[in-house]
Amino acid sequence: MQRGRRKGFKVSEETRRKMSKAKKGIVISEKHKKRLSEFHTGKKLSEETKRKLSELNKGNKNPNWGGKYHTKEWRRKVREAMIKHWDTIGRKLRRPKHDSYKYNDWRTAVFTRDNWTCQTCRVRGGYLQAHHIKSFSNYPELRLELDNGVALCRECHILANREQRKVEKLIFGKRSYNKLAAGKRK
Repeated sequence: MQRGRRKGFKVSEETRRKMSKAKKGIVISEKHKKRLSEFHTGKKLSEETKRKLSELNKGNKNPNWGGKYHTKEWRRKVREAMIKHWDTIGRKLRRPKHDSYKYNDWRTAVFTRDNWTCQTCRVRGGYLQAHHIKSFSNYPELRLELDNGVALCRECHILANREQRKVEKLIFGKRSYNKLAAGKRK
C-alpha cells in the first residue's frame, strides 16, 4: 500500500480531522523550517491558487485582522502619537523655515559665490551644505544675508557647528544657551 496522499485523491472529513489531530503539538526544528522554505522558494503559483489565497486573506478572514475597522479618527490619533514619539527622540519632521524659496535662493547664491567648493577643505562639488556663520536660531535678522553664509562639505559643516556652539556658549552663557537650545527643539 502506498503511504501519503496521492494527488487528486479525495480525503474524507473524518480522515482530515484525524490527520489534523495527529499533527497537533509537533514541533518543527529550525533546520526543517529552513529546508521547507528553500523548497518553496522560486515556486510559481497558478492563477487559481493566487486567487484563492487572495480571497482567504481579505477583510476579517485575514489572520492579522483585529476584529474592528479603524475609523479615520483612530488613524489620526495613531499618526499623532507616532509623530510625538519620534519628536521626543529628536527626529525633525519638517523644517518650515528651511523650505521657503527665499532660503533656497540664499543657499544657491552661497554655493555659486563659493564656486561650489567647500571653503574649509577646498574640495569642489560633492555633498555641500550652506553654513550660517552666525547661527540661524540666534541671529534671525541675518538668516538670508549672503555674507552670513559659507559653503561647506558635510564633515566640515559638522565641525563648524561644533565650534560655533562652543563660541555661543561663551557669548550667551550656559543658561541662556540651554534655553535657546530647548526652544529650538520644540
